[in-house]
Amino acid sequence: MGGHACGARVHEALANAFSRRGLAYEVPFFFPTVGEYAPLVEAAGMRVTYATLFDRPTAQVGPDGMANWIRMFVRRPFDGMDSAEAEGIVSEAVAELRPTMLRDGTWFVDYTRLRMRAVRIKTRMSILGKFNLNLC
Repeated sequence: MGGHACGARVHEALANAFSRRGLAYEVPFFFPTVGEYAPLVEAAGMRVTYATLFDRPTAQVGPDGMANWIRMFVRRPFDGMDSAEAEGIVSEAVAELRPTMLRDGTWFVDYTRLRMRAVRIKTRMSILGKFNLNLC
């Protein structure tokens, strides 16, 4: 899943473009750290056995790859916005990202991935329950 700072440069560029118009921008995703997510998994009755957070720059297809990625994945901040204003914001963000996210003609999104392995905790009651034992 997306981890802490996934798409951070893209979201920063969008926040800048929104801000120039006097609009607020909030990242519409939950991108947790290992430390934030592991307790949630454990609270659901699992035991985390492995967790890692790593960068995975992800290539986009075509010369409009970044704009297409924004249009596809970042919809909520644009809800109810005039389409011309939305396209202006996307264009400004893409222009800001061009120097760092376009490499040799290919757009990259700065993905960060959170990979985790967890196992269900077997309690004494769940193990005994398999045998239909009456413990009272």
